[in-house]
Amino acid sequence: MEIGPGLTFRERRTLLTFISVSAVINTIIGTLPGIGSTLAATLGYATGQRMHKGPVPFGKGTPEGIAATEAANSSVSGANLIPVMSLGIPGNVGAVFPILAADSIVGFNPGPAMCRFPETAVNPELVIAFGLFTAMMLAKYGAHLTGIFAHAPQLERLQTQE
Repeated sequence: MEIGPGLTFRERRTLLTFISVSAVINTIIGTLPGIGSTLAATLGYATGQRMHKGPVPFGKGTPEGIAATEAANSSVSGANLIPVMSLGIPGNVGAVFPILAADSIVGFNPGPAMCRFPETAVNPELVIAFGLFTAMMLAKYGAHLTGIFAHAPQLERLQTQE
């Protein structure tokens, strides 16, 4: 069963270029401490606008603009954990909440001490960090599946109206 109108291979290839460039640039932006997803979305949009050569003007709902901005927004969220875990400096507000929750529950202290490998025991801070990474990966997959299954009836209804 196909969900929604499909994209041709050429359209996917065009969007993949915008997504790739925006994701790489904004992953690097996400590793900088204190810079959030607003700047990343703006840079993704500006980069996409410079790359765009299509008939629909940018800012009028062209798929390339949407793809570049959303790829930027998605790529910066995972990269924001790099300064949080390594330096203890949050990249944005969303990165603060898991750290504060782990700190209040078990005394998690992010920073350079997290990367110690003692010979006699397991580093509990490193275990918590890997738990956070695993939880974020599961949340991404859960959001993807929720989006697919939540919108399937709406897309089928739109296809029958055409």
